[in-house]
Parts: sequence; structure tokens; C-alpha cells
Amino acid sequence: MPPKTIQGRRDARWGCVAWTAPLLIGVALVSYFFWPFRFSGRSICDTCAMTQRKQLYQLPLGFISWRTVYQPEQHTLLSQFLTESGAVGPHPHTWVFIQGAGNGIM
Repeated sequence: MPPKTIQGRRDARWGCVAWTAPLLIGVALVSYFFWPFRFSGRSICDTCAMTQRKQLYQLPLGFISWRTVYQPEQHTLLSQFLTESGAVGPHPHTWVFIQGAGNGIM
């Protein structure tokens, strides 16, 4: 068997990189969009009773979040009544946690 030349070793290294890079990018994209370790929670404003949902993407069975997605605020029947009747005016929301589950927490 003839000895490998420097060019042959360099080609072998680039061949390894050529399939490893797309594989790592693919794994990163799948884990970003389909990450199974999520915590979903709901909070309520203690002034106007509007609710807000958020989803935390966490490391497995841990509390370290690497991405948080907030959904738009939603009116409840009580918050809609309070707003329309003028009992509650514009204010900064103070969110209080009311419910959540996921990532090993029930």
C-alpha cells in the first residue's frame, strides 16, 4: 500500500468536515424547533386579570433556559369587563404565576 501524501490527508480531513458540518447544523435546527424539554406556564396580571403564556426551552431536567417565547396577552372575561367599564386604566402589568407544567414538572 503506497504511503498517503499530504494532499491525500488534507482531502480526507475536508471530506470529514464536509459531512460533519451539515449534520451538526441539522441537529441544531431540529433541537431548536422540536426541543422536547419545554416548560409552559401561564401568568395573570394582578391588576387587570389579563393572562399571558410563555414557553421556556430548557436543558433536560434543569432550570437553565436558553430560549423563552412569550405569546400575546389575552383578555379574560373579567379583564374585558374591567377595561370596558373603566375600572382599570393603562398600567404596567405585574405578572403572577398561576399554572405551568413540562420538563419533568407536573
